[in-house]
Amino acid sequence: MASRSMFVLCSAAFCLISGRAFAQAGGTAPPPEVDQALRANVNAFFQDFVDSKFRAALDLVARDTQDYYFAAPKAEMKKFKIDSIEYSDNFSNAAVKLNVTIIQHWRAEGFAQDVDVDRVWTTSWKVEDGKWVYHDQPKTSGWVTPMGPSSDLAPAGRAAKAENRKIDDGTMAAEAQRILNETGKTTGISPDAVTLSSDKASSAKVVFHNNVPGSVSVSLANVPSDLPGFTAKLDKRNVNAGEDADIELSFDPSAGGRPKAGFVTIYVVVDPFEQAFPFRVNFQTP
Repeated sequence: MASRSMFVLCSAAFCLISGRAFAQAGGTAPPPEVDQALRANVNAFFQDFVDSKFRAALDLVARDTQDYYFAAPKAEMKKFKIDSIEYSDNFSNAAVKLNVTIIQHWRAEGFAQDVDVDRVWTTSWKVEDGKWVYHDQPKTSGWVTPMGPSSDLAPAGRAAKAENRKIDDGTMAAEAQRILNETGKTTGISPDAVTLSSDKASSAKVVFHNNVPGSVSVSLANVPSDLPGFTAKLDKRNVNAGEDADIELSFDPSAGGRPKAGFVTIYVVVDPFEQAFPFRVNFQTP
């Protein structure tokens, strides 16, 4: 596409020479033109995701990734920012780490809500035909990519992959819930509601229990950012089988915060299942 011409790198030969000369000089930073070209293409690619222009983004996808890109679902992205870049192979390959905010549509018993979720993604880029292109591929079950979690549960060939695609969202959600609620003590949170005082400093605790036979990653979503004095902190992000993670909640009105409503709902997000457990924080008026 003509509009993307400004993002094309110098010739492959020139880039290779520049990379070698820079390496011989003992530096660690990339040549400015290489770094600028990569950042421009990364920004253009992910801006197309923000704008839902997925066909336009194909111009910045490597040939060996295009079939996967076409077939996979696309993440509903709200914003992104490049965090860091690690170059390799004479500045012809790069791992780009981004902070992204995606929109997840959570549906579970008792609630239905679209929630902004912050994620950290590391994506792979390489120089192809003189320009930087995205070339990630699905790695394992639950691998998170710009095209969403990989639905390829095992590298069992095209027939197995086609069969996987026939599973609808309801079936997948039910299976995830079955795994989460396997045996004994249920995976989830307790209690599902706590109360803080709105006129004096107070605190409370919610506990997440992992009963899945394996480690899960947990994070918090929908924590109010416009309520000074309110904090919600996890004591750990990775929770092994049978372990708990504590969510410490506190509110100090002396910081100037005033709850806009009588309560807030916060979610504990469990990956790789992408399940969300809501709990309510009530603010008791004097």
